[in-house]
Amino acid sequence: MIPFAQLTAGEWAEVVEIDGDACYVQHLRELGLHPGTAFQLVRHGSPAMVRVHGSVFAVRFCDECSLWVQPTQPVLINN
Repeated sequence: MIPFAQLTAGEWAEVVEIDGDACYVQHLRELGLHPGTAFQLVRHGSPAMVRVHGSVFAVRFCDECSLWVQPTQPVLINN
C-alpha cells in the first residue's frame, strides 16, 4: 500500500483506503473512487486526472485527506 502521490502517470492502482473529511471522502465515492476500485492515473497535478470505469475525472486532493492505493496491472475497459 502506497500513497496516491507515489503513483506515476499512466499507472493503474486499486483504492485501498480513503482518510479525511467526510464530505471529501463522500465526493470521491460519488466519482467511483472507493475501496476496491481500480483506476488509472492519467496526470499528476492539481487537479489530478484519473480514469475510473472508462471516464476521466479531475480530482483535487486536500492536504487533510489521504488516498492509499495498491498498484495493479492495467484494466481492460469495454467502451
